[in-house]
Amino acid sequence: MKIPLLFLTSFLLISSCTLTSTGPNEQGPKQAVGTVTGMVLGGKVVNDFAEGSRNEGLWTMAGVALGAFLGNEIGASMDRQDALLAERATMQALEFSKSQQPITWNNPDTGNSGRVYPTQTINSGGQPCREFTQEIVIAGKVETAFGKACRNADGSWDLR
Repeated sequence: MKIPLLFLTSFLLISSCTLTSTGPNEQGPKQAVGTVTGMVLGGKVVNDFAEGSRNEGLWTMAGVALGAFLGNEIGASMDRQDALLAERATMQALEFSKSQQPITWNNPDTGNSGRVYPTQTINSGGQPCREFTQEIVIAGKVETAFGKACRNADGSWDLR
């Protein structure tokens, strides 16, 4: 049977590229899972629909590609939700929090969470700045980062 072999080969090739994530600008685990799940479901649905067609294999490949794209986008939005919650907590901590008073966030959909707290307020080149610590818990692992943000003339914060 050509179709299962073609589908399996495509699945393995695309998933081997998709599941590796090492850099901060690359996709996260939810995005990779979304991609693979979309590939499987898209390929299955289109294969069932095109069964008996002269171009069944071609249609199945198109379903795999479309499913991978849609699954990737859904997974990416879940990763972006974590980033959005962390960013909001950071801005709130910079704006309202006293030193060492944490602002926390939690995404119940992913189980990821974090906290941000300013460590000190300083003056840098005439600009008020705040140094802060951010702790993020992803899949039970705590990652800690340190940062500095300075207030712009328009009142916004510029992360440095």
